[in-house]
Amino acid sequence: MSKTNKIIFSVIIILVLILIWYELVYNKRPQKQQLLVLRNYNPEGGFHWMGVHNTIVASNEAKKRNLKLVVLLDTGLYLEKNPKHQEEYQEFVDKDNNEWFSYYFEPVGIDDKEVNDLWKQGKLDKLPSYMWYSLRKNTIGYDFDRKSYDSADKSIDFSKGFSEIIKLKPYLQEKVKSFYDKYLKDKFVIGIHARGTDKFSSVDSHENNPKHFTYQKYCDEVEKEILLQQKLQDKPVMVLACSDEQPFIDYIHKCLGEKYEIISAEGIIRSNISTSGVNLLCDDDHPECEKYKNNSIHRGMFDQSNYKKGLDAIYEVCLLAKCDVFFASRGNFSNAVNYINPNNKKIDMVGVFK
Repeated sequence: MSKTNKIIFSVIIILVLILIWYELVYNKRPQKQQLLVLRNYNPEGGFHWMGVHNTIVASNEAKKRNLKLVVLLDTGLYLEKNPKHQEEYQEFVDKDNNEWFSYYFEPVGIDDKEVNDLWKQGKLDKLPSYMWYSLRKNTIGYDFDRKSYDSADKSIDFSKGFSEIIKLKPYLQEKVKSFYDKYLKDKFVIGIHARGTDKFSSVDSHENNPKHFTYQKYCDEVEKEILLQQKLQDKPVMVLACSDEQPFIDYIHKCLGEKYEIISAEGIIRSNISTSGVNLLCDDDHPECEKYKNNSIHRGMFDQSNYKKGLDAIYEVCLLAKCDVFFASRGNFSNAVNYINPNNKKIDMVGVFK
């Protein structure tokens, strides 16, 4: 064996020994069950209802491998980092265990003391990808990252998955029930969600191919459904209007409010600009896109509470899930409505409006 080959062989042996030491000593898992940890792999994006979608997918994968699912969303646009807002919403935001999934939903895995300690010790920060499952057995657990999601089985019943793993906190359940009992009970409800400044296709993401119709188009189509249902139903027909844009809410009330009962939740953070009829393929250099981004609730409005932004979106999804007919925008917000209630009449506005 030549001197060069001996050196290469020695280096390989050393690397193998280091790997064995890492696996058996440094990275030795202390708990009986390995973890599957979902972090926010898109901290610059929303990952709000996409996070719920990922939770359902990851839960299905965890069951296959007998892994303990841990949802740990401690980065991103909904994490409340502002001390002022942490104090304002201290009943819901635990700054000592600050991860935003648990603001609204019952914790998944992170309320386990052993797992919580691992989080605080930083031992969940550099887990191998779930893609390495077959090769990395002696580890605390796996990171359910983007590649893991891309390769995971998504031909699953998301409504069943939601009911099994996603549990609203009691205060949110009560908030939704109170609104329903006061305004929607014993009525046939048509819900509409127009997603505006928060939803544009970009050069690197189709974002479910959203479309911003004119506000008048929304009114015309909703009125057709109202007239249809008035012939079919033996109870009052009303409309629940939801949007991230206040001009849309105002337009719907003005357009339809004199003839029909229209209701919208109050106290919701909404953008004050209109995307009526605006359709752009956005990138960072487009000045119009920058305007809408800066006025978006979730990507802009930095003075507002991140906790409250997330709360409002969940609240409106849960209210729309109470509707009998649902006019849906494209995206995870609208998808989540049908996770909660797969039995309403869903009208995909992008697919149906012409």
